[in-house]
Amino acid sequence: LCVSDLISAIISGLFWHRRTTGYDDWFIDPILCKIYFGADLMTSYVTCLHIFMFSLMRYVAIQHPFTFSKLKQKQVKIFVTFLWVVSFFCGFIPFTVYFGVEPRDRHSPTDPDATWPSCSVAVKAGKLPGVNKYQRIAYPIFMYAPVLGVIVLSVMIAAVMRKRPAVKITQKGAEAT
Repeated sequence: LCVSDLISAIISGLFWHRRTTGYDDWFIDPILCKIYFGADLMTSYVTCLHIFMFSLMRYVAIQHPFTFSKLKQKQVKIFVTFLWVVSFFCGFIPFTVYFGVEPRDRHSPTDPDATWPSCSVAVKAGKLPGVNKYQRIAYPIFMYAPVLGVIVLSVMIAAVMRKRPAVKITQKGAEAT
């Protein structure tokens, strides 16, 4: 998760450029526009998936502590690697295909993309329908479902914790029920 935050911090300068000095004219290398959007979406996906994984692990640890204690560090590393690979192929790669740098005619009342930043969806290259379809499929899977999963798991964790008897700690540290 901290790697995702680091990548987001590294590309934040590109976001600033896109929204300010590069809004009309993207004067740096066009590949950086593609990298910005790909990395931005990839880190969003991996963050949502990580938080869902943390919630799932917390639920398993509370509901099935002996099963959770058998979980090996190698298994967790494999799963985290899997989240990154999925996020790369389903987030980074598609957005580097759909986005690019296109000159915009800011003064045209008929140009539908006149108000878009120059680094944006490659509308003139015909990429907008693909982006729309991609977003209708991918966003529910990689963003909405993990958030819903976290909410459901949080309710389940609260229910498990409410059912457990309260444990009081005496002054000497011995448990008393």
